Amino acid sequence: MYDQGRGTAKDETEAARWFTKAAVQKRPDAQYRLGEMYEQGTGVQQDYFSALSWYLAAARQGRPEAEYKVGYLYEKGLGIAASKSEALEWYRKSSALGYPFATEAMKALLEQ
Repeated sequence: MYDQGRGTAKDETEAARWFTKAAVQKRPDAQYRLGEMYEQGTGVQQDYFSALSWYLAAARQGRPEAEYKVGYLYEKGLGIAASKSEALEWYRKSSALGYPFATEAMKALLEQ
């Protein structure tokens, strides 16, 4: 509710606090959203390493958007050393689950 400002004033810091509570309880949706918040610096200080950690947690539970984001961070070297092979591996996993952005990113990376 704080993230969207539904029924209360929008408060990204408070949203991050609640997403953290859910994320540590292994909720993949919360882990993914917290990864986004750390990647973008929304409600928390921007931290690519923390973003990667939360995306990995969600990705390991089969969340295709998180798998794509892990691939993206590997491709760009954000929060971790750049690795084309790791990026491709995560893009493949995401693509296999039908995430179209991963398929496009994988094709683009293979063409480089």
